[in-house]
Amino acid sequence: ECDRVREGYPGGLSNLLPVGRCFCGYDAVGGIACWGCDDEALLELIPEKYTHLSGRGDHQCGLTGGGDIECWGSNDHGQCDVPDGSYIAVSAGRIHTCGVASNGTLHCWGWNDSGQCDAPTGAFVEVSAAWRHTCGMRETGTIECWGCQEGVLEDGQCSEPTGTYSAVDTDAIHSCALSKEGGIACGGNNHDGQCD
Repeated sequence: ECDRVREGYPGGLSNLLPVGRCFCGYDAVGGIACWGCDDEALLELIPEKYTHLSGRGDHQCGLTGGGDIECWGSNDHGQCDVPDGSYIAVSAGRIHTCGVASNGTLHCWGWNDSGQCDAPTGAFVEVSAAWRHTCGMRETGTIECWGCQEGVLEDGQCSEPTGTYSAVDTDAIHSCALSKEGGIACGGNNHDGQCD
């Protein structure tokens, strides 16, 4: 909603991006300011330097340069309760969160009604948490998805593309991967042409 951007924008920020139901940007010293959120607690300046931000739904997370994940916002299902450890990636889903530890192990926490937090074993380099499913990319570039249970909005978003990829991203009921050659493979619900 563009009105939310205009009404709450604090000014003086760069690298503006949507984060869940909010908009966030970096200030001059690397801190984060968020506005336009339904949760007033998210409007405050986060006095931390993050290398990556992720948000979906009512919570947001940031990855610090030291490998820590910090989350804020709604925590009604433990989606902000980050397990101890050092991380290289974070992805905040609708009501769950996943992080790639420095040794490549995946950790997911929060709402797990469809198995979206039941991460496979082995090493990963990237993760993307959605609503009731999650996808990750292995060191080899292959994609694995989990959390799609029959009868729970399963539209093929967990169908894993063959081949090797350089990035993966998920939304509520579809998933996409970017190939190393620049092609895109998507699977899942296509009612608005999001997989065309």
